Amino acid sequence: MAIHLDLTGKTAICTGATSGIGRAVAIELAKAGASVIAVGRDEKRLAEVASEIAAGGGKVFPTQIDLIDSGAPSAIVAAALEHTGSVDILASCAGIYESAAVGQEGTDTIGVLDRQWELNTRAPFRLAEAVVPHLKAGSSVVFISSTMARFGIGWGAGYSMSKAALEALMRVMAVELGPSGIRVNAISPGWIITPMNEQARADPAIERFAIAATPLSRLGTPEEIASVVVFLASEAATYIHGTVICAEGGYPALPMGMLQDA
Repeated sequence: MAIHLDLTGKTAICTGATSGIGRAVAIELAKAGASVIAVGRDEKRLAEVASEIAAGGGKVFPTQIDLIDSGAPSAIVAAALEHTGSVDILASCAGIYESAAVGQEGTDTIGVLDRQWELNTRAPFRLAEAVVPHLKAGSSVVFISSTMARFGIGWGAGYSMSKAALEALMRVMAVELGPSGIRVNAISPGWIITPMNEQARADPAIERFAIAATPLSRLGTPEEIASVVVFLASEAATYIHGTVICAEGGYPALPMGMLQDA
């Protein structure tokens, strides 16, 4: 059977399109032929990614908006319908990470949790609600989750909780939308080189640990996650549904106890 990764004629909404994984996803979706509704808050960075996509011959419609705004979901869907008349792919990539231990003294831990929940979980839910009525058979929804949704990593309760809930949302939507031929999946990246973890990677000990904990012995790139999004959105993945695709370089395969001296 031929494998088709051509997304020509499809419209993809991509959130978080100005940085890291989201930026790479927007670019790769456009390279595959999709018309991309690139969503981001930062006007300058949004213009830069739109320019890069256009320079490569891709179709892009930059949409500057803050995902947590009450009117963001309807405005994003309206932009897609205005520019192309349809929505076929939702790539939910926007997210934030804040570090805090449970009960950490002197820290607004509930505030840390709430901010991550707002953008990492509630915003994707609200956007999905707005998009679903416009999807048809053959459409695809892809959420970007994290290894931290399944593994206990210290000082990351808020992020881990938000991503675990996102995976739960994916499974529920898969049950609800599967009968209509709409596929819903999530991707779990491991250690990826992005601005989100740049500060952590600046500590040589943390980067050494991350590499040592990854059997491929390197960190991943945003483009390697973006290629999985394109795959899941394409005809090559028509029977992949309701699951989490791990793109982690083998990270969970290595027992953490072996890394004490890393």
